Amino acid sequence: MSMDERIKATQLSSDISMLSRSRSESLSVIITKAILEGHWLPGDRINDQELSDETKISRISVREALSFLVERGIVEKVHWKGYFVRKLSLKEIESIIEVRIALEELAIKKMLSLKEPRVFEEMKNSIDISEKLIDSSSYQDYMDADIKFHELIYEASGNVWIKNIIDDLRLNINILRNLSMQESFTESARISIDDHRRMLNQFINGNEEEALEILYDHFNKHLQNIKKTYNSIYNNKLGE
Repeated sequence: MSMDERIKATQLSSDISMLSRSRSESLSVIITKAILEGHWLPGDRINDQELSDETKISRISVREALSFLVERGIVEKVHWKGYFVRKLSLKEIESIIEVRIALEELAIKKMLSLKEPRVFEEMKNSIDISEKLIDSSSYQDYMDADIKFHELIYEASGNVWIKNIIDDLRLNINILRNLSMQESFTESARISIDDHRRMLNQFINGNEEEALEILYDHFNKHLQNIKKTYNSIYNNKLGE
């Protein structure tokens, strides 16, 4: 995706004008949003001059915004080369997924112990919406609908700390979700939806062990997709 397409997709100029913060703070919000939506992948360069030209914001303010994201660990500055979306190591990726599995396992156990079937209908609706969005033109709408299934599990657990910890990891979780969809969006999306349906059936039947087995398999497939994309992206970059 070209710089023009990325900026149009995230409506950088219009979004910035609607925010009441300083220009550099506003731009850091929009850049983060673009990264979350996969417009820049880990390892991609963010050209500060192009951003300045396209948004009509001074290059000083653009660099301030990028420096703020460097402090947050989202962007890294490479001497003489510029700013890049920080690339997570494979060990970091595996660690994030391990934490997410542990939290989701706990949430599922808590949810099933509370025996509140009302949430299952909401889960079914989220799956149905996700399925309808696969063939739509809005990739981000699908991604938002897809994550709703997992968010319902956290909420139904009754443990607010699970959701709080997940929220702290949200940026990296979404970056990894985008990586996992890069190889084949439609195929990956359909597999994810099928996993969610199978999990939901086990929830409805109260089969905790079977539900967890599907969960582990779901995240293992997620990790394998990420590794394929990771190796493809960074092997290509090394060859450039």
